[in-house]
Amino acid sequence: MERNVDSPYEKLSSWWDVIKNLTADSPEEDWRTMTDYLAPDCIVYFGGMAAPASEGPEAVVADLKKVLSYWKMVERRVLTEGVDASGTTIFVSMNNRLGV
Repeated sequence: MERNVDSPYEKLSSWWDVIKNLTADSPEEDWRTMTDYLAPDCIVYFGGMAAPASEGPEAVVADLKKVLSYWKMVERRVLTEGVDASGTTIFVSMNNRLGV
């Protein structure tokens, strides 16, 4: 079965591949590559749904830089994924392996 590279899940997986290679000290060009995936009004929960959200690309970068100061993703493990009826919101539940 051929994978649809335009599917929201494939785009999200590609985004996480970019994140996996980032460090807090990565050049701005690498950070722009990561934010190119994001909508201007994006909301991202790096610490889970109970943690404060990162709202907008600038907040995503600032918050991810904080997170990357103490962990690095070793393996992304997707438990569940879904997309809303309008196709504008994707959610993924993960149990990642991290290096702390």
